[in-house]
Order: sequence, then C-alpha cells, then structure tokens
Amino acid sequence: MAITPISTSNSQGFTLLEVLVVVLIIGILTAVVVLSLNLDGGSHQLSESAERIANSLDLAEDEAVSRQEVWGIALSGHVLQFRHWQDGPDPQWKASPRTWLDPILQLPEGISVVVDQAPGTPVAPQGLKLSDQFQPDVMLLPTGIATPVVLRLSLDAHPGLDRWIRLDALGRVDVLEEAPHASTP
Repeated sequence: MAITPISTSNSQGFTLLEVLVVVLIIGILTAVVVLSLNLDGGSHQLSESAERIANSLDLAEDEAVSRQEVWGIALSGHVLQFRHWQDGPDPQWKASPRTWLDPILQLPEGISVVVDQAPGTPVAPQGLKLSDQFQPDVMLLPTGIATPVVLRLSLDAHPGLDRWIRLDALGRVDVLEEAPHASTP
C-alpha cells in the first residue's frame, strides 16, 4: 500500500483574508442595526419636537411684533395651527402665506401636545372675536405680550417621558425636561 502525500492545493479551509472580510461585513451590519434602533426610548425625538415647537413659538412671536398683528396658536393632539387676526370688513383668523412660519405644525407620529398649565390670558384687542373654526389656546399680541402657558409633549408609547415648553407673559420660551411648578408663570 502506497502513501499519497497531501497536496496543499486541495486543502479545505478559509484564508485569513476571507475571514477578515466576513468579520468586517458582520461588523458593518451590526453597526447599522444598532444605530437604527431607538435605544433612547424616543427621548431624542421628543426633545427635537419640543425644540421645534419652541422655535415656532419664537418665530410666531417675532411675526406678531414685527407685523403688528395678533397671532393665535391652537393645539389639537399632534397638530399646532398658527393664524393671525386680520381686521377689515370680514375680520377673521387667517393663515399667513407671507411668513417663514408654516401655518400647520405636524408632530411626528406618537407625540402629542396639550396645554398643561394656563395661569392667565392676555386681554384680546378690541374687536377680536373667537370663531368656531379656530379657537386659539395661546395668543401673541403685537406688543410682545403672550398668553403665559406651559405645554406638555408626551410620547404615547412611553408614558411619563415628557418635555415641557414654557411661554411666559413676555414671550420668552423655554424647553424643560422636568415639569415646572404651578406657581411659575
């Protein structure tokens, strides 16, 4: 019986380069999966939405003062509506196409906003009437005075994970991670 030598060209196995390529691919796929997961429980998306609302309130307040108009903001679940009061023969709340402010701010799915505290309401200018179509929760006057209010943003999937937006009577806007005290205007 003859012994045949083992040929190196017929050996079974992987080369070091092949193993490294497979490990690299697995690493890239793992990184993509981990980064696509929402590991913060929606906290980042909630904070971004709070900042977006705060910026929109600031812009609406700037518009009210610079254009000498009364602005109203109505909240309904996942939507904020911005309107200005137009005097004239047919006085009414109107969306303004001539500003940088989008008349409707749609929040991402699963995030809702409600009025948490409303310590007071500024006196509406003479002749201003509320309509059935638009009932503002917040009013911004041309003098810079605003309805002091605290809005609460909630993540529907994570009760208790909230952000608050405080608008004071002077039109200053703050985003808070903790609920403000009821006595804080």
